[in-house]
Amino acid sequence: MAKVLLVQCAGGERGGSGKPPLSTFNEAEPLGLLCLEASLKLAGHRVRLLHPNVGGKVVLSEEGMVSIALDYCADIVGFSAMTNQLPATARIASGIKKRWPEVPIVVGGDHFSSCPEDILKYDCFDYVVAGEGESAMLWLVENWRNGLIWKDVVPDGVYWKADGILFGSGNARRVSDINLLPRPSRHLGLLRRSGVGALMWPPPEMQTGMVSVYASSGCPYACSYCNARQMWGKGVRWRDVDCVVNELSEVQRGFGVNTAFFVDLTFNSDMAFVYSLFEKLRGGVNGVSWYVVARPGKAFDRIDLNKRSMYAMREAGCTKIGFGVETVSPAVAKALRRASADDHVIRVARWADELGVLTKAFIMIGHPDEDEAYYEKLVAFLEDLSVDEIRVSFLTPFPGSSLWKRFMSVLPGPTRYDEYTTFRPILPHPRFSAEELGRIREDILVKHYTGHRYLERVREKIAKYPKLARSFEHFFGVVSRELGVEIRAGGGGSLPISIVRWT
Repeated sequence: MAKVLLVQCAGGERGGSGKPPLSTFNEAEPLGLLCLEASLKLAGHRVRLLHPNVGGKVVLSEEGMVSIALDYCADIVGFSAMTNQLPATARIASGIKKRWPEVPIVVGGDHFSSCPEDILKYDCFDYVVAGEGESAMLWLVENWRNGLIWKDVVPDGVYWKADGILFGSGNARRVSDINLLPRPSRHLGLLRRSGVGALMWPPPEMQTGMVSVYASSGCPYACSYCNARQMWGKGVRWRDVDCVVNELSEVQRGFGVNTAFFVDLTFNSDMAFVYSLFEKLRGGVNGVSWYVVARPGKAFDRIDLNKRSMYAMREAGCTKIGFGVETVSPAVAKALRRASADDHVIRVARWADELGVLTKAFIMIGHPDEDEAYYEKLVAFLEDLSVDEIRVSFLTPFPGSSLWKRFMSVLPGPTRYDEYTTFRPILPHPRFSAEELGRIREDILVKHYTGHRYLERVREKIAKYPKLARSFEHFFGVVSRELGVEIRAGGGGSLPISIVRWT
């Protein structure tokens, strides 16, 4: 039996230097490590999870995390890190390595699954696990002492270095039936500090905690800026509907959470499954509202959002849907390996209004082909789309993706990995400086949230679904503080009525 410490820094969207306007995000559990913790415990090992929020009451500093790690005296330490978490992760790992140089430190997650060779740039990491971590990490925990680090016996997905040379190959073998994996471990402190923000029903101040749950693993797409394919491989595997519903019910009963987030990369890629899930949830988990990210698709596509599916989602407890719009340029969409937005996504947004479901659209700017005329077109499209919340991100080719390979010579390297947040422009643009792109982003946000059509539509939505007033009241407070516009409320603090200040 080994004594294992699993560590993850705070959510990746908190990374980077400087906070851009309206950088609202969710605070979620480190679900990957929770799954890994459960698998290692099932194999009989002692495991401790270390995360800034795990204690619940106090958010741990990096120094505090190092101190706790050293006190635990683990036999082996495992980290999970997104690209923009790497600088902080390396600092914590270095603090452990300095005191306990003989303790092996393993790092995994989407970055090293795409770029295992980056281990050569960090003295603090001894091993890399590429791909799904359960089987590869278990092998390392049980075999690193035995001198079995030889090419003919090490499983795929385990990498190590010696004398500046990288050894290892491939990604860890995927579990064919994900229903065989144990349910993720849960920690009250993490659940209590997790939530959907800033626009959600229930609003943040009413959320008793948020559980992250997955119905599927993988994504059927291979967008050129995304490295999910390197992490999860090809294809999507689905859990049994009963497994998902039972897990959600147990967490709700055991911890009293009233909010859930489905972390699936493309939730609606198998509509037969999701309809079965909706049917089970409709009569199942009382008092849990959930948020999901889906692909809007095109009308009559295999992967589609339509009025029937959205009604079923609402009846099953869905109160917010996010979907990727990304671009309204067919040329940019082709470069991103996506479809450009069209009128179908506008229909999706209006159906959500009819049903009282909150909406969030993901927009991406900063591709080298974009010009001023494109941004004017984008603003006009967003006025027609008029969703409740927009997230405007900068095009960020993540390491290992095809777009990253194309532009890697001009993209930030390891010393600036903390800038890969999507909230800072890192891809040089032929027409606009980083500062100009930042102003363009802010201008898009301001025009969206102060537009007459947007405010009128929100007013009508609240009038039809009065409980949403509290959600918008909280959200408009965030908008006011971060964008320098103030949206006052009338009707006893329930309805937005005017923009009263612009700075």
